This record gives sequence, structure tokens and C-alpha cells, in this order.
Amino acid sequence: MKKSLLIISIITFLPFGLFAQHENPETGMEEENHFHYNTIALFTGGSSFLETGNTSFTLGADYIRRFSSTSNFGWGIYTEAIFAHHIEWVFGAVVLYTLPGNFWIRSGPGIEVIQEEIEHTSETESKTEFLWRIGVGYKIHIGRFIIDPSVDLDLSRSSEALVWGINFGMGF
Repeated sequence: MKKSLLIISIITFLPFGLFAQHENPETGMEEENHFHYNTIALFTGGSSFLETGNTSFTLGADYIRRFSSTSNFGWGIYTEAIFAHHIEWVFGAVVLYTLPGNFWIRSGPGIEVIQEEIEHTSETESKTEFLWRIGVGYKIHIGRFIIDPSVDLDLSRSSEALVWGINFGMGF
């Protein structure tokens, strides 16, 4: 099912980038403009919990804001839903640094809201944990659209998770 969702997502978003080129008024030629102050994206992937070996489907969204066209730094916020036994929510903020060749690294704090079952009952309770996210990725530009594979390591008091997947987004 995960493979089917990934293939459908790529087929859906890829054609939009083919029409997203800009014309240079001086030369009259089409060119791609890869810099955008803002990027908004939807995330699809998985969260692999290192202590248990379980992997759960993950959906999310993020927003990145670059400081300036000459700076390699930016900041962002993200949210994710991890579809494990119960839905777990992750919210956070990151500082992003763009490396040469469209690679980037990011790091920042977040919180994870976990639903836990109360022993010997059918009830659940919410537990909130602080986490720290460290990640890497590669940005592929297709006009103003972006395909952005990424891998993040979420470190919290009770677990370590490898969050991997693809962002489909657009710059503006």
C-alpha cells in the first residue's frame, strides 16, 4: 500500500513542474528560478522506531522560510501524524542550513503527543514528550515545485525514531 501511495503521489505532482518555468525578460528565454523565500510541503513516509523495529505510516506538512537570497539559513515548522497502534502527533521547529548541491541539514526541538493505554482498562491517556530532530535531505526543483526526499532522527526520552520519506511542495 505504501508503494502505491508513493507512485500515485509522484504521478500526481510531477506533471505540474513541467509547466512552471519563468521567462527572462532580457533574453526572452525560459529559465528555472530555484530560490523562493517560502516553501510549503506535504510529507509522506514512515517512522521506524529503533527500539522496537516497528515502522508506521506517517503523513505531515511543513513550512520553511529562508532568511534571504544570499543566506544559506532558514527556519521552519512541521507537524506529523504517525499511524501506529494509536495516532501519535509530532510538532516542532527547525533551523535549516542549505549545503552546496541542494543538500540540506536541519535540527530543532519538538514535542510528541502519544496515546497510551491504561493497564487493565480499555481507556487511553495522552502523554507529551520533548524531542530533538536532526535531519538531512536533498531538494529537487522542477520549476517552483519541489520534491524533497529526507531522513530525520527524532530523539526523545522514551524512544528514537528514524523518520524517512518525501516532501512534495512548492516555493513562493
